[in-house]
Amino acid sequence: TYNSHDMLINDVLSSLAPTGDQLPTGSAYIKSSYGYADYYPDYGWYGTVDYIGVERGYKLFLDHSEDDLDLEYTGMPSVPSQRPISIYEGWNWIGYIPQESMLADEALASLPSVFGDYIKTLGSFANYYDNYGWYGNSGFYVMMPGKAYTLLSTNTGTLTYPDNVSL
Repeated sequence: TYNSHDMLINDVLSSLAPTGDQLPTGSAYIKSSYGYADYYPDYGWYGTVDYIGVERGYKLFLDHSEDDLDLEYTGMPSVPSQRPISIYEGWNWIGYIPQESMLADEALASLPSVFGDYIKTLGSFANYYDNYGWYGNSGFYVMMPGKAYTLLSTNTGTLTYPDNVSL
């Protein structure tokens, strides 16, 4: 996950419109656990999501006919331990900040996890078991760069990913 000085939504998502073109009205929106934004031609993104934070998870909808629509954005890698994420009781949409894959037991070690906590991303999930840890639909659960996760937490806490840990 990369971070730059300017993480405003219109800057981060500007490469989604083909060169010299704009996305049609109603063809794109983004949402997170704290809000949403819609895309409007000649204006850009408008809504309650105005900043893209690497700590958060997002769902981005694009209804566009271009097959080669790419999101291009550059910046410096974020330092996971310097990007704490507040976790609340209930569902949280979280970003995965480390640059390497990591076992969920290591990645989520800073949380006060208890039986019944649950994490998922597209195609995989894991439950937390006391005295065992995070166990998913295919064994030990691995978290990966480029993915966002939804976390059901029984407790509040602060998630601080460790630095320089990988499989």
